[in-house]
Amino acid sequence: MFLIIRKISAYTNADIIIGIFSTLENANNAKEKYITQCKISDKWAEQSYKNVDLQTDILIEDIRQKIPFEYSKSTKIIYVVCKFVEGFGQIIRFVDSFWEIAQNANEYCEIKNESSEIDYEGEFICEKIEINKVYFDELQR
Repeated sequence: MFLIIRKISAYTNADIIIGIFSTLENANNAKEKYITQCKISDKWAEQSYKNVDLQTDILIEDIRQKIPFEYSKSTKIIYVVCKFVEGFGQIIRFVDSFWEIAQNANEYCEIKNESSEIDYEGEFICEKIEINKVYFDELQR
């Protein structure tokens, strides 16, 4: 399993999840598809305090060791819990965990959000990701 993230200037927006892919080949193909689309239309072409370079801003991360459940070809959806922290004019996304069951992921978010006593500790949000799908706009916070 491979997670693709686009790094965005924290002064402009949080990083963006482009997708989760079953193989490195699928992830590389998705990255190229995303770059091709961005050359036509890229809402993040201009960012505060950052020069945009699609080749280096888009990262592929091997997450196989971070998934706590048995992945199989029948797995179509993964729930990603991210922590968003806002402060000093910046928005930062931290990928926290991966879940197989939506209810468990949502309950985890509730527990984490309730345990946070200070606003700047961030907010946990669950995002539903279809495996092998390129997200151009849907997951942008």
